[in-house]
Amino acid sequence: MGILIKNTSSYSPGDVFYYKSKKKTYGGVFLYRQQDYYLIALSEEIIKPIRAISANDILGLSLFTLAWFSDVDLLMPKRLHIIETISLSEDYSNRAGLLIDEHGVCLKNAGQSATWKHEFRSYVLNNTKVEDVLINRFISKTLR
Repeated sequence: MGILIKNTSSYSPGDVFYYKSKKKTYGGVFLYRQQDYYLIALSEEIIKPIRAISANDILGLSLFTLAWFSDVDLLMPKRLHIIETISLSEDYSNRAGLLIDEHGVCLKNAGQSATWKHEFRSYVLNNTKVEDVLINRFISKTLR
């Protein structure tokens, strides 16, 4: 039996980051926090040296997925490299597969280890760049 370690780091909407998985580099943006879940936009692979990666590079990449990650499913802080924090004030509550209401929590789009590795995604927006999801009108509302 494994031990689940909760990531106690604090992330803010607009934090743009990169991370490595299976010898590839990917980017992402923290979009929103709803209760104990973070909505994160993950990019396709970054084909650029790490030292040269900018927030604009990540925002211009194709979107791999949006997913809601709990504190347990976040990468550890030493693997998430924040590049910059951009201004972001959109409300993504009850969108992209998470609904929290008087009936409880309904999570249909949970981020997981396989999501970070680009082996699993349940939410796809075709022909979309990461920067396109900085506006919530492209993100569907979640229904029970």
